[in-house]
Amino acid sequence: MAPSTRSTNCPEQLTTMSDLSNPNGNARPQRKCTRSKRIYEGYEMTKITKRTTTKKRSSRQFKKPLLHVDTASSESERPSNVCVTQPNVTQPNVTHSNVTQPNVTQPNVTQPNVTQPNVTQPNVTQPNVTQPNVTQPNIIQPYIIKRNNGEVYVIVSNSDNNANNYPSDRRIAESLFVNIFNHINTVDYNNKIFPGYDLSLITEFKRDLVRKNVNAFLNKKLGLCSVKDLYQVFLTDIWLNDLIVQHYFNLLGSKSNNTIYVLSTYFFLDLKRHGIDEFTERYLKNVRLLNYSKVLVPTHLGNHWVLIVVDFSEKKIIYYDSLDYFASLCPKILMLKQYINLGHIAKEPNYQYGSNITDVCSGISPKQTNVNDCGIFTCTNARYNMCNKSSTFNQEDIPLLRQKLFYEMFYNELLPIE
Repeated sequence: MAPSTRSTNCPEQLTTMSDLSNPNGNARPQRKCTRSKRIYEGYEMTKITKRTTTKKRSSRQFKKPLLHVDTASSESERPSNVCVTQPNVTQPNVTHSNVTQPNVTQPNVTQPNVTQPNVTQPNVTQPNVTQPNVTQPNIIQPYIIKRNNGEVYVIVSNSDNNANNYPSDRRIAESLFVNIFNHINTVDYNNKIFPGYDLSLITEFKRDLVRKNVNAFLNKKLGLCSVKDLYQVFLTDIWLNDLIVQHYFNLLGSKSNNTIYVLSTYFFLDLKRHGIDEFTERYLKNVRLLNYSKVLVPTHLGNHWVLIVVDFSEKKIIYYDSLDYFASLCPKILMLKQYINLGHIAKEPNYQYGSNITDVCSGISPKQTNVNDCGIFTCTNARYNMCNKSSTFNQEDIPLLRQKLFYEMFYNELLPIE
């Protein structure tokens, strides 16, 4: 067979049959090209180069195995790509004989006809009573406040207890401020406990409470207490936590014109655990105690709040307790005396002989009649001691004192004591 001619991009010319130089006598066209030539079996071959293009390697196709292959035939006689199908075997039609069931007739049993008496009901006409259209005012639904071990739990109904209808913090705050925080009909006619206390003051106070963001801090310079934490102040029979007590004591120290220094609520607890060491020394690091007249130490005994006052003018440590645990805490208070005298007063640059604390005594404090108001007694005793006045309140004044502390912490001011 004569080879087929291929078209290339190279310019070329075909010669005639007579110009062929083929010793074997086979007629083959000769191509003239400027490129190199090769002699192969008597032919003049021309090396024609083409443009090479890289092709993407195609993925190898695997043939699927054939099904229904006759396994009886040998491997040599069976073609490789032939499907052998099984013959169609028809099942014989088997007819079942029809077996007739005997007809069994049931006896007809007639039921007796029992006639029910016709009882006519009297026609009672109901009077048409029209209900008056009473428009209910928009009152915020109050939630149930559960008091357990000094903590506040807000309980909602089952219809509101889901992800979409669960009340927000603002809605709970509005419910508490509007429905629970109300004016108290007190016997303090002279306004000695809460100066200026009346219905108009509480109404204006409630209006400011609703406008305030419940998650906002009261004053970051005084502590991390938020508006939501003040629920524990005005709600009765609720314990005060350390955030509220520390915030109120810091408020007393900020309003004392740098005459009162306030320690942390964890100071006395760390002093009982670690004693006088480097850990407790950090509380009064770089603090010159002789520049202050008093040091207030709010102390938590695990389940009870007490007040310890270091009075440098009287050179004594005074212990205020509404339940009178002075006898059991006297050895720890003596450790505080040693901590103040040897650890700090003796190291003061302006130290003089006779500046040490010499006495530890128990102050006069009103007594509480329950187990929930010790924090209010502690804060109020500190307020009276700051003004160098004796405590004149009692257990009956606690609901009004709660609202007073609530007012002072919210507005960041101290009301006068008469």
